[in-house]
Amino acid sequence: MSILFRVEALELHTDKERHDRRTFRKGLNLLIGDPGAGKSTLIELIRFGLGMKAQQTPVVERSVERVTVEIVAGDHRLGLARAVRTPGIVEVVDLDSQEALGEYPVVPDQDEIGIGTALLRWLGVPSDIEVTVNGRRKVVTFEHVWEYMHVPQFEIDHSIARHDVTSLTPRRKRIFELLFGLVDERLTTLEAKVDETKGKRRDAGAHLQGVQALVERAALPEQHDLMNELSEAEQHRQRLLRTDERLRSSLGARDDRIVALRGLLTATRNTVARTDEALQRLEQTQQQRRTRSEELAAALARLDRVRTANVLLAPIEFSQCPRCLQELDEHRAEPEACRLCLQDIPQQEPHRPRRTPHERSGGPDRLPLAVPGEATAQETQLSDQSEEIRLLLIQGEQERATLQSYRSDLLEELRELEAELDLLTSRLGFPGSEELARVAEQLAGATAEVERINLLLSTAEHAASFATAYEVAVEAWTDAKEELSRHQEYLESTSSTLFSSLTEIYSALLLDSFTAPNVREALIYSRDFLPYIDGKKFDTVSISGGNRVPFIVGYWLALQSVALSSPQYPFPGFLILDSPQKSLGPLQELSTKMYRQIQAMAAEREETFQIFVLDTDLPRDFTPSREPIQLTYRNPGIRSIRHPGPGAVHTVEGEPVEEPGIE
Repeated sequence: MSILFRVEALELHTDKERHDRRTFRKGLNLLIGDPGAGKSTLIELIRFGLGMKAQQTPVVERSVERVTVEIVAGDHRLGLARAVRTPGIVEVVDLDSQEALGEYPVVPDQDEIGIGTALLRWLGVPSDIEVTVNGRRKVVTFEHVWEYMHVPQFEIDHSIARHDVTSLTPRRKRIFELLFGLVDERLTTLEAKVDETKGKRRDAGAHLQGVQALVERAALPEQHDLMNELSEAEQHRQRLLRTDERLRSSLGARDDRIVALRGLLTATRNTVARTDEALQRLEQTQQQRRTRSEELAAALARLDRVRTANVLLAPIEFSQCPRCLQELDEHRAEPEACRLCLQDIPQQEPHRPRRTPHERSGGPDRLPLAVPGEATAQETQLSDQSEEIRLLLIQGEQERATLQSYRSDLLEELRELEAELDLLTSRLGFPGSEELARVAEQLAGATAEVERINLLLSTAEHAASFATAYEVAVEAWTDAKEELSRHQEYLESTSSTLFSSLTEIYSALLLDSFTAPNVREALIYSRDFLPYIDGKKFDTVSISGGNRVPFIVGYWLALQSVALSSPQYPFPGFLILDSPQKSLGPLQELSTKMYRQIQAMAAEREETFQIFVLDTDLPRDFTPSREPIQLTYRNPGIRSIRHPGPGAVHTVEGEPVEEPGIE
């Protein structure tokens, strides 16, 4: 048997003294009545009471204050109450113990349990199953499961759980898998892993593509060619270094004085660099101080404006709103509250009784919001901070001047050291000096070449790392897909008989019970979980002007039949069919057969299955086993509110209701 879910009663609190309460039976509930009499409105109110989004008519928004739905969910009998004007919370009561189970938000925060999650838990359906929709992981909620329990009027002859919306296909299939035990927590974990690795593979591929395009534009040589070039350039540089050392040694160019000058030159350059860094840090600090000073000045200016406004406005007792010039009701505010903004007056301000317009002048008992001429504690604190920042700015400018002077001295010393070193190392015309200059020039070029090749080699290595990262990402994605595929095969093997059972029952319904015309073969496909007629998907088959009603009704009855006959499927035994005769036209015999099958199935499974059928009238040759709920304009869905008649309403589906007799 499937999971027990039953709607026992719907109670509406309206502006009437007496509550409007409807009770529903086990098994079959027929709601028959004129268009616009409130059949679909009752179902939408049940949806609303269960914490879901629902279409509301103006009469509901205007007259219904509170909706209470009494249900059986698994082993629980619950009452769910939700206010129409503040619909964010659903209050839940255990009807057996009369214990309040708490308030559940309709749209919960991340750390809250919403009413949808709570309903799934009460039903015993896993509440943490996820599905990827439009590239994002989302949790399957009770409202999504409801799509397999309620077939609205716009779907009864058109689609199955909105199968024709491509973006919703993953969710539709996931709900099917959930309700027939084809999904578990490990499966959703593996799917999330596949999505994650797929995203990393996509990003790594995009990066690699960009790097490869850059390498092609730059004509970057291969990495092994660069390694050979680097080896040759380094050998050439070493040869020049040895030649340079030999020449300098022979010319005596490495005397102690030159070495000392070069050491001083290096130390001075390092000191100049550190001084520049200190100046840069000081400039950043000064900028922060200036910014803070401007903020404090702005805050002081605001306080001054507040003080001025307080002095000007405090004596005024407004009789009109200064914005829209409407009269202010003398009694619109509560005691201890401001008449204009309606906020509570702080405790430290003495309470002043209301005065008539003749008493709205100053008086000894009237205290201003601020004392003129005296600074507040906040203003004093801001002024102190502003003064402190001003002193710090002055100090910073002094430090800047000192550092800049020191830097100027260092630059002068640097110029003197360079001039003296140039004088000592300049060519003096002795033998070998020209060769030394030539070798030194060649050495500088060789060093630059080594650095160039090293830079290219680093770029090539970095580019190669993108290819490696892409290969790793592809491998991780492939492994995740294979692991997911193995687990999916395992789950499918545990339910190998599911689709054969569904197909057997579905085929029997269409061919034997409904005797749908021009149908030779019917099945429910294991890939997309949809019905196929004679090898074609049901929505591409045309019979009697394109009517799909028997295919769709038969599908939902087949799902319920299989679920009701097996204890392993967490499928709620509940179904709503809204207007199954909507598009049948003259095929009254098919309508009669459908209604007889629905009634027989409900009678056979009455304790575990509840079904609502909404329609304008019953088939001509169908005799209900129990009295249907008849809705008319005099006895509408919401009985405590007088129906305005067909000429003044639209149905929930948005269709106008025609006057009787008008064609």
